[in-house]
Amino acid sequence: MFISQFSDQVGAGEGKNFFTKVAEWCLVASAFLLPLWFLPNTLSPVEFNKALMLSVLVFVAFLCYLAHAITFGKIKMPFHWSFLLLLGSVSVWLTSALISKFGGALWGLGSEPTSFLSILVFSLYFLMVGMVFDNTASLFKIFSGIFLGLAILIVGSLLSAMGWLTWAGALFSDKTFNTVGSWNSLSFAAGFFILMLYPFISNFSGRLLKWIFGVSFVLALVLMAVVNFQLAWIITGFFALVILSYSIWRRNVSTAAIGIPMLMLLFALFGFFFHDYIATMTVAAPAEVGVNYEATLNVAEEALKVSPFLGSGPGTFGYLWDQYKPTEVNNTIFWGVRFTSGASYLLSMPGEVGFIAWGLLLVFLAMIWYKGIRSSTSQSETLPSAFAFSAFLVTSYMLVVWSFYPAGYTLTAFGFLSLGLVLATAHAYGGIKVFEISLFSEGPKGLVSAMAVVVLIIGSFGGLYIVSSKYIGQSVFKKGLDAFNIDQKTDTAEMQMLLASRSDARNDVYFRNLSQLYMINAQLLLQNNSTTRELLGSQFKDMLDKAVTEAQKAVAINPLDYGNYRVLGKIYEFLVPLNAAGSVDMAILQYDEAIKHSPKNPMLYHDKALVYMSDATTRGDFSGLKKAEEALLKAVELKPDYTAAHFLLAQIFDAAGNQNEAIRRSEAAALLAPNDIGSLFQLGLLYYKNSRLEDARMVLERAVSINNNYSNARYFLGLVYDRQKKTNDAIGQFEKIAELNPGNEEIKKILANLRSGKGALSGIAPPAPDKRNEPPVKESSDTSAPTVR
Repeated sequence: MFISQFSDQVGAGEGKNFFTKVAEWCLVASAFLLPLWFLPNTLSPVEFNKALMLSVLVFVAFLCYLAHAITFGKIKMPFHWSFLLLLGSVSVWLTSALISKFGGALWGLGSEPTSFLSILVFSLYFLMVGMVFDNTASLFKIFSGIFLGLAILIVGSLLSAMGWLTWAGALFSDKTFNTVGSWNSLSFAAGFFILMLYPFISNFSGRLLKWIFGVSFVLALVLMAVVNFQLAWIITGFFALVILSYSIWRRNVSTAAIGIPMLMLLFALFGFFFHDYIATMTVAAPAEVGVNYEATLNVAEEALKVSPFLGSGPGTFGYLWDQYKPTEVNNTIFWGVRFTSGASYLLSMPGEVGFIAWGLLLVFLAMIWYKGIRSSTSQSETLPSAFAFSAFLVTSYMLVVWSFYPAGYTLTAFGFLSLGLVLATAHAYGGIKVFEISLFSEGPKGLVSAMAVVVLIIGSFGGLYIVSSKYIGQSVFKKGLDAFNIDQKTDTAEMQMLLASRSDARNDVYFRNLSQLYMINAQLLLQNNSTTRELLGSQFKDMLDKAVTEAQKAVAINPLDYGNYRVLGKIYEFLVPLNAAGSVDMAILQYDEAIKHSPKNPMLYHDKALVYMSDATTRGDFSGLKKAEEALLKAVELKPDYTAAHFLLAQIFDAAGNQNEAIRRSEAAALLAPNDIGSLFQLGLLYYKNSRLEDARMVLERAVSINNNYSNARYFLGLVYDRQKKTNDAIGQFEKIAELNPGNEEIKKILANLRSGKGALSGIAPPAPDKRNEPPVKESSDTSAPTVR
């Protein structure tokens, strides 16, 4: 058989014992499970559980490798100068994580591929693959594991896309669900598979295996067509040209060597030029929105101005985005989205870890890539050459993907696996020096070696403990959310969230959600009329104190996240109508801190305005409304179509009794910007509040004509039609709103009123829509106040 043909290759079976075999099979299992592994018991069923699986298997393999070294009394490992660059990069990465204000920089909050823990695991993965697979027989095992895992992924994804895996669970009810990550990421996994297979198809002599590889190759191309991602087509076409050039250079003009890259190129060109046509025939792909390259570089540049050597900390791109994002983003529906990665994996790094760690990593990648070129071009036309060329192709492919795509955890792991394959093929065929370190030698050198091994063993067990505690935290946190959102059991939710926070005390998300849970309980207590006033006051104070304490913990753990300050601000804002001393100042203080970390977020200025308005209403002193107006004008400056701010501005003008002046100002604004739907909505609302119904109708109709999905403009236009006795027109407006907002009970009630001949607002609980502090309908671009999620 195939393995026996090459059992006499260099290193076959040499020095293998139980521990080495366990390490080997752990790494083979990781390669097989990498494209497949997922568990539905955490909020991130795919990538977080993938990170757990890989971390456990890599740490176990490393422990077994150390046990093997102790058994034989020596460490035998390949060495390349690039290892020092990797060690230097990881060391600076660690330093950046230790000094970062972000609590998750060291171990990550979930499956961030740039956290220190992730980089440590990836680096160990690279080294372990390169050290353990040191002969053809073992290379066959790791390549077989990758092949089987990806083949199952390809077939399973095609079946899922056709709707034939719905029996496998709720996750598979979505045809685009896959076990790699995002839908577009799946096309890159298929591309990896294609490039890995090519050298074996063109070199294998076995007819059966050639057919298996050939069918798998075609199915992978079909999957790429189903996903239909243009960047993946471009990269595949580029590598088709590279392979074709390589075949011509090697004077390999066989049918497979020339025909396969031509087929790849044909598919890539067809996919690129007929992208829209293919889209009509395949699965409707979910939108995948990201940051462009210019914005990514601008964010990195601003971050490096503050900390050029160490950056803001691993995994902090999302917070850098909050800080430095372009104001123009506020004009899109993604204004409230925190992008946690830049335009590509590699371009996201500089702002996070500084140019030293990033630069060292880039040079390391270049050196391993060059080693791959040397290994793949120095081999003769034999099967070992197929291993080397395959490793080089997938490494080159993943480096290009990292450069142009925001790779998630799975694709990043595939990249480091491919780097390890380059090292392994060089190790197996004598392309790299192997050094031997004795653990039992006499004198200080032996003592230092033994102590180093002990430290590494302790560190490996520590890594297993960390990933296990993170998994427990994620698992029980999901149970807590389900208990609250599905079962409505606040006590169970509290218990599970407390357990999550104790399992992973550096994850501010747990403390932030605990704070929100306690705040909800406090609000419910105020509505409870069955409890005595004394007991109610004690329970309310207890819940409030817990809410504040947990929010403060979240701020202390992660002061970079404006959301933590906002949660604390919402607690104090809640106390303003209760006339609690100092609540206004404390709420404003928290919102100001949030603004420091997200200065271009209009929502935070709206929050400040709510505090001032609530205080004015509570005390009956409207002198503070000027500050509210200033905050809202700033919000509108940042986002001209911010409905919530325009709506609250109208309420402020009404409360201050200067509607005529407000109308004049709004008319001037609408005249200067006739297509600004925010200004039009505010003017229409002011006309409505002033009973100038015909004027309100014309302005609101103009706003709706500009944005057909503008629910709040339609809402008040429907009320205008209702007051003008144009019932059918009013019904038309509210039917459209119901279509855009299918879960809105108030809209259902209004439609029932109109269809039964009643007034639109008959039976609607006060306050009237034009008297509220929030728009009656939540627009798709709005970002709501923090909720337990």
